[in-house]
Amino acid sequence: MLSLVSLGCSPYAAPCPTLDSACSKPITHDGFGFDKELDQQPTKDAGPDHNLTDALSDGPDGSKDIAVHDALADALPSERISTDSEADLSPDGVVDAPISDAPISDAPISDAPISDVAVADVLLPDAPGLDIPIPDSAPADIMILPTTHSTIASRKNHTCAITPDGVVKCWGYNRYGQLGVGDTESRKSPIEVLSLRGEATSVAVGDSHSCALMADGALFCWGNNTYGQLGVGNRTSAEEPLPVFPPGSGITALTLGNHHTCILRNTRVYCWGYNSRGQLGTGDTVYQISPVEVVNLEPGVIAIGAGHQHTCAAPAAGGLKCWGYNYNGQLGTGDSVNTSIPKNVVLLPDPVQEIAGGEHHTCVITSTGRVNCWGYNRHGQLGTGNTGMAFVPQVPIGLIGGWVKIATGRNHSCAINTSGFVQCWGANSQGAVGDGTTASALTPRPVLALGLATSIAGGENHSCALLPSGSVRCWGLNGLGELGTGVDRNEERPLALNSFSGARSINASLSHSCGVNSAGALYCWGQGNDGKLGTGDDLTTDIPVAVATLTSSATSIAPGSRHTCAIANGAAYCWGYNGLGQLGTGDKVHHDSPELVHGLASQTTLIAAGDKHSCAIVNGATRCWGNNYYGQLGTGDNLEHLDPSPVTGLTSGVTALATAQNHTCALHQGLVKCWGYNLHGQLGVTGANSNTPLTVQGLTIPLAVAVGQSHSCALQRSGEVYCWGDNGIGQLGTGDFVDSPTPGPVTTITNAIAIAAGYSHTCAQTSEARVFCWGLNNAGQLGIGNHDVQNSPQEVTDLRGATGTLSAGGNHTAFIHDNGTVYVWGSNYYGELGLGYHAVNTVPLDVIDFP
Repeated sequence: MLSLVSLGCSPYAAPCPTLDSACSKPITHDGFGFDKELDQQPTKDAGPDHNLTDALSDGPDGSKDIAVHDALADALPSERISTDSEADLSPDGVVDAPISDAPISDAPISDAPISDVAVADVLLPDAPGLDIPIPDSAPADIMILPTTHSTIASRKNHTCAITPDGVVKCWGYNRYGQLGVGDTESRKSPIEVLSLRGEATSVAVGDSHSCALMADGALFCWGNNTYGQLGVGNRTSAEEPLPVFPPGSGITALTLGNHHTCILRNTRVYCWGYNSRGQLGTGDTVYQISPVEVVNLEPGVIAIGAGHQHTCAAPAAGGLKCWGYNYNGQLGTGDSVNTSIPKNVVLLPDPVQEIAGGEHHTCVITSTGRVNCWGYNRHGQLGTGNTGMAFVPQVPIGLIGGWVKIATGRNHSCAINTSGFVQCWGANSQGAVGDGTTASALTPRPVLALGLATSIAGGENHSCALLPSGSVRCWGLNGLGELGTGVDRNEERPLALNSFSGARSINASLSHSCGVNSAGALYCWGQGNDGKLGTGDDLTTDIPVAVATLTSSATSIAPGSRHTCAIANGAAYCWGYNGLGQLGTGDKVHHDSPELVHGLASQTTLIAAGDKHSCAIVNGATRCWGNNYYGQLGTGDNLEHLDPSPVTGLTSGVTALATAQNHTCALHQGLVKCWGYNLHGQLGVTGANSNTPLTVQGLTIPLAVAVGQSHSCALQRSGEVYCWGDNGIGQLGTGDFVDSPTPGPVTTITNAIAIAAGYSHTCAQTSEARVFCWGLNNAGQLGIGNHDVQNSPQEVTDLRGATGTLSAGGNHTAFIHDNGTVYVWGSNYYGELGLGYHAVNTVPLDVIDFP
């Protein structure tokens, strides 16, 4: 056995008086239930007449199902949570009872059962749920994740994550200094743990303490140390990281329970901290303030995991051993008996690769990629389709293979498969499952709008995921800032963290979207035919991909139907389909990467791409090129123009420009002027098409203009929005479905500050930080949670209070929050929402991976 000095009791912990002291001072305490917040009902005493076996449900083959269901309420109550005479933690974590220095006992925990309830010994391997085929849980074009050392961890009300460059950032509740930033002020956004020098490779958090493992093998812990959970030889809490083990210590894994810590060091397991239930695995219930080796574990452990008050370790030879609190069957030993020494988990023949402990349940992933869970199940956290407890491993429905990562929250669980696709299940009253609802999920459900993930973490009532780019998405309860979003609102689906976002501008078109990040790099996503994504190929993608060559200095981007244009350093570039000269390159050659537009190498301030034509503002003048069948170029003829050509009468003073399918509008010297196709009166006059600009009458001091397929709108200085043209689907917002060749006010909108028009819908943002949309809604492009057509403005309630920039595509809509987060909703057939999948969304969701 290794000497205690080698366990880190030298400069990195308090000095050891003697080797017999085990580097710790025995601490006694009345114990903690830690359950008062979850279920306030007292534990029933199951009388001698109740027998667990008799209450088990019959399986399909006549066997008894170990999962306890409602019929067992009198024998093993559905709560099954300890509220015995032990002192509890108050909701804010304050200890209600003092800690004495006398040892609890020199004797190990008794092997006698907690109650007289008999527990079935075995579960037949063909029990329900073991052989359900796994569904196609991710789009076929999602690729295997790149390897990454970054990790993320949550337990109660705070979260820590490692960025791709090894920096640890934490956010959320901080009463005990668990964020490691030198104070006790809670944070709503991620903050760097500055005193951690060097590269971190692993991070773990407990109820109120945190630890990080560094690339050089050093271990640091910080936060609450009431029970010695920091492992530094005393019980003094720390607001900044303290060294526990020096570099080169051979530590390969780290796990934290609520108030205890365990490490895997040279294939041996060591634990310290709170131990009233035997969760340290030392054969007794004595608290430890420095690392102590777990007994009865041979060298060769490959994985460890800790729950609320229990711990598990996976030997390389196979199987799993667990110890600690077991009243709800969380040890998987087939009974409800606590143990302070490791015991075998039954019916788990395959080697275990991943372990995650919830408050009173446990989940693992085996070498075959199968998920197994057991223990408390009142909220469906086992994923078996019911709420019955299980004292032996059960397979969540559908998760029989292909899973590589597992995480558990207080009463919910999440897993990642080999494609990076995430599913969650269990308690969901605060949105921790991430499926957009607050109903408990008894079976695994896909997390909405998350896409690929490399790591997953579960807190008390929230979840977080780390994406391949190093960005983080969180969802669920946010009362203490645990989502890191900078706001107090709970989220029922993933939301990006403030410090991991970077969008500066965005624009949407018929089947693809594009944006510019804070570094001036261009990204596009959606349908990639004709090379319109600018990536050097014509591949479709449902997540943002970089536009070739334009990696910095870009200021704006404009996607058209089959081509895209952008501005970088004052120069105009276009790419994609060019059969009608819409790229402005002097020919009709298609290009799948950016090409400089002829004559527009400087002084270009705005660019717009329509269906088959493009226009730009250059030094205050308007130039257009491409298809001109309806006179949409405004050049006084109906001929194609392969190079940018001046628009008649617009040689200076143009401040805004918008292109649609076959017409164009501009803001010129305080007037709105439109030209091109006019079947529905979209030029603001009654009559034929026009190949020169016509002034729209009836507008007073317009500030902005937006055009759809066959309608147009203008924002007035007064804050009113006026629209004209086609109104067959209510896109004018006038409360009826009557076309109008003259501008009319949109109902109820009186304080607008921005407008955007899609194919047949329109949106406006008001000075009250509210977004309203109206018109066609077949794909959910109005963002109001349904598919109903609206002829008057309807609020996008999920964006209430958000400030940013609007953009409308063909049948989808985008919004950039001022913090850089991109939200999208509507049609997603080609992946134009950038969510990592192709399902339509009727409410705003954030783009999963905008760099």
